[in-house]
Amino acid sequence: MRMIARFHAASLVLYQKDPDIFKPFMENAYSKGEDIGMESLFKGNVTSVAKEVETWPDYKNKFARKLHNLRDTVLEQWTLQIRRKDEEFNVLCHGDLWLNNMMFRYSEETGEVEEVRFVDFQLTYWTSPAIDLQYFMHSSASAEALEQYELLIQEYYNTLCETLTLLKHPHLQPTMGLINEELEKRSRFAVIASIVIRAVVLADKNKAPDFNDIIEAKESVYLSEEYKGSFKKILLLLEARKWL
Repeated sequence: MRMIARFHAASLVLYQKDPDIFKPFMENAYSKGEDIGMESLFKGNVTSVAKEVETWPDYKNKFARKLHNLRDTVLEQWTLQIRRKDEEFNVLCHGDLWLNNMMFRYSEETGEVEEVRFVDFQLTYWTSPAIDLQYFMHSSASAEALEQYELLIQEYYNTLCETLTLLKHPHLQPTMGLINEELEKRSRFAVIASIVIRAVVLADKNKAPDFNDIIEAKESVYLSEEYKGSFKKILLLLEARKWL
């Protein structure tokens, strides 16, 4: 969360100094509505998850129909949530922020993370910071970590403000209320990330089909037991926040 905040803060300061450098990032494949072959993945994952939830007695009546209803518009909703609104608070977002696009360096003495670096910037885009935050947390954070959602967001916000102050641009600091407002506006994005992206992140490598077969709709998405277990908890968290 701290590294995401530093990345966002640095982009805000650089934008003030040289806005033209960000011209290549004012659009990305999703924001332009380009067909990048992801529709089958999105619809397939939603269908697989909805059918799985139908087999959970305590969840079926509350969630299955809502998930099925998401299927036909899931990619459209994803694209609309990503798309920038210039009147809002925007930063440079990585755009595909999940664990496989992060590199960690650990302390040899304590085993704790000392540094984090991001890789794979092909979907980088100038838009709401909520995109990176919701994407990362709902694709990659454990269900137990997501129970501390507010604490994680507070850590992000504190580091964002500290970094902007360190870079001598404290006037660019947003309010905490503004960050929470942005996150609420992208609540549907969080729901979709927890279904579509998380299922890929937690796929069982021994049973998952070839990714190209999923994209081409030749094979259905396999849901690992790890994903099912985490998604049961996440569904309740999404419901508690009135996001689903």
